[in-house]
Amino acid sequence: MRFQRLEKGVNLLRIGIIGAGKVGTAFGLFLKERGETIGGYASKTEDSAHRAAVLTDSRVFAEPLDLIRASDLILLTVVDDQIELLAASLAARLLEVRKNGGKECLQDKCFVHMSGAHSITALEPLAAAGYETATLHPLQSASEVGQAAKAFGASLFTMEAQPG
Repeated sequence: MRFQRLEKGVNLLRIGIIGAGKVGTAFGLFLKERGETIGGYASKTEDSAHRAAVLTDSRVFAEPLDLIRASDLILLTVVDDQIELLAASLAARLLEVRKNGGKECLQDKCFVHMSGAHSITALEPLAAAGYETATLHPLQSASEVGQAAKAFGASLFTMEAQPG
């Protein structure tokens, strides 16, 4: 994936977040405070997506595929035991859409999970479907959104990546 990071001071990277719990909301807020544009959130509950969207001046996506269409980088910040299920579900749905001719908005995407409990292999279905995948795990807890967003700037992260 080739991100066009900045063009005359305008950020062109579109970030979408699936999972609007503490980590997803705090990391979205952290990125927003550093000039990144958060496109929006898709979450299990609309209330959590709405709260996160308000904090990050972004929007709520009722359907994860719509968020993916509108994003270049998709952060998967659901609870640890849902990462593999989400990756498999998204891969199946994306392959089905592409099979039916919906390629144009679903290419050149990168999926990143932020779970400390899983390696990059949790995203294998997405990698097998041709997407770039990575992990980005902050070595800190996120017990409170505002505090975690501030702490991310001084935190260490672990990362794994593989091209799609």
